[in-house]
Amino acid sequence: MTSTKRSFGMHPNLLFDVILRQAGTLQKALLEGVMNAIDAGATECRITLDTHSFTLQDDGRGFQSHQEIEDFFETFGTPHEEGDAVYGRFRMGRGQMMAFGRNIWRSRQFEMDVDIKNSGLDYALTEHADIFDGTRISAELYEPIAPSELERIKNELRKFVAWAQIPVTLNDDVLSRRPEEAKWDFEDDNAWYSLSADRSQLAVYNLGVLVNSFWSGRFGMGGTIVTKRQVEINFARNDIQSTCPVFRKIQDEIKKRAGVATKKKTKLNDAERDMLVRDFLAGEADIQEAAKLRVLTDVNGRSWPIDKLLSVGHQFGGKLIVVPRGDQMVETAQRRGIAFSIDEATLERFGATDGHAFLARIQSACNTMMQTMPRNALFTAKGVLVQRMARGFADHIEIVDRDYLSAFVSSDYIALTHKDLTADQKILLDAVSTANSVLVTALRRTGYEDREYTQRKVYLGTSETALAWTDGTSNIWVEAEHARLLRRGYPGAYQIALTLLHEHLHSGPDTGTHEHDHSFFQGFHDLSGHPADPVGVAATRMVKIFAARLRRHGKKVSAKLLEQDDADLVIEETLKTAEAQDA
Repeated sequence: MTSTKRSFGMHPNLLFDVILRQAGTLQKALLEGVMNAIDAGATECRITLDTHSFTLQDDGRGFQSHQEIEDFFETFGTPHEEGDAVYGRFRMGRGQMMAFGRNIWRSRQFEMDVDIKNSGLDYALTEHADIFDGTRISAELYEPIAPSELERIKNELRKFVAWAQIPVTLNDDVLSRRPEEAKWDFEDDNAWYSLSADRSQLAVYNLGVLVNSFWSGRFGMGGTIVTKRQVEINFARNDIQSTCPVFRKIQDEIKKRAGVATKKKTKLNDAERDMLVRDFLAGEADIQEAAKLRVLTDVNGRSWPIDKLLSVGHQFGGKLIVVPRGDQMVETAQRRGIAFSIDEATLERFGATDGHAFLARIQSACNTMMQTMPRNALFTAKGVLVQRMARGFADHIEIVDRDYLSAFVSSDYIALTHKDLTADQKILLDAVSTANSVLVTALRRTGYEDREYTQRKVYLGTSETALAWTDGTSNIWVEAEHARLLRRGYPGAYQIALTLLHEHLHSGPDTGTHEHDHSFFQGFHDLSGHPADPVGVAATRMVKIFAARLRRHGKKVSAKLLEQDDADLVIEETLKTAEAQDA
């Protein structure tokens, strides 16, 4: 029996694949060139780029000898010595530029001609008599870039090197800026910080060069961070190692700032909810605050505290459903107390695949808190809520689906034809239709955000889930019972006019699952309160037409409807008196 000690090796094809596949985009490859320039002690880096080629030139130390070319250019993976580079760790990055085109490297007396696609791992080394200071990399691209793609590359590269330690230019435009010259929210020994709860991304720059833009929910805030000290990043240079001591301190600072900001806010955004849920699931939330964290969102997008789940048993018959936001059938079921809903974003926030896993995660987190919190905290009012959620509260909640709800709520939208309508409904429809035409004219006159409003024909219909619905282009159906609000006079007419406005703001069908985004709510808010009062104008006309049609058909006009006539009379008399006094 014999035993020998052997070493692992690497097939040349693996190196070939590493060179070709580590480069995701040309802009990332150019970023590697910028970082190499800074590692070489350059004071500037100039890039030129067009649809067929690029050149990257710096004034760094370059390659000083044949030995350096062997060790640091020809050999991939030669380790850096401590302190000899700002960014370099693996000496692999230059391969990214080689993947996009034939490279000509010129440094001092040396020239290296690299053509990976046509010559593989072989390259030509030439020694010139003249000396070139610094390093210049010229490349003829294997595939030309479309003009539109070229602009995108330029914009992304500008973001990548925004805070680089040296001036970086692209086609003579300066891309970088020193962080010391900018205005920040605050700074410490580790980084400069510009943070905002309203930003959806947190851009992290390692010593001025972008690592990545992370979802703000990972940290609780968005914005920009430029580190003053080097952070440990992964091989792909697009994420930060969880063990990095420098970034742990930076992350603690962000978390502290986010926590203070969150406690002061009455309304949280998704990033803040995500951060709070992470702390809750890790058992790190304050037990006095845990049960009241408003991190559940329902089918309407409304937020609820976690302890809302304790009321599902007596308030919603113990039924819970997980649905996409905007499901009108589920909205109706929740409004009637048939089931409580959480949206799919809540499920994702808690890292759960279904309603059962969601409840289990909450129960587990509460158990963890009970084991780690001081005993006296458990017997406070809020501590007792956490105890209740830790002790089998989920056993009293049943996860249901839409089929279950369909036994109680119909999701049908039934359009009524003219033959289906009673005489009273025809009068109501006449008044609502006329008011709708008035509303559209009034909306056009507002000139709000250059939106276009088209006349849509109005019908009556029946639905258990909607006050009205539209196809988004030509028609609106008003629920027949909702139209009966007109009998209440102006207040009822105003509600119907608001419903019509709501439907006109929909540019597509709203009979299925649909969400109202910020733009929708902003438009509804601005137009319903517009100085021209389009809703009020439509409501006034609706009441007048309805009263006139009732009189024409010999029907009784209620006191509520006559109130509008009385009000008009008072206004008319007041104006006549004022005119007489002025005369």
